[in-house]
Amino acid sequence: MFRMALKEEPYNPLVHYNLGVVAEAAKHNELALEAYASARKMLPDDPDIPCSMARVHASMVKDSSSQGMFTLPAIIQIHCV
Repeated sequence: MFRMALKEEPYNPLVHYNLGVVAEAAKHNELALEAYASARKMLPDDPDIPCSMARVHASMVKDSSSQGMFTLPAIIQIHCV
């Protein structure tokens, strides 16, 4: 659905961001990061986008960790609530 929307509105940052949200929920981390990065280029001052990217990165680190224990640094948690 969002890929079709991207074809119709490739310069709509909300389409890119929402593709990232859907990809993140499906654990497609690389696609989520690409979509969020595209949205960030178009909306560099939107505070939600870097928070979403940080959440994906944290998920990737947690998934690769042997203990499965990882939390976002406090500064990111404060800004990404």
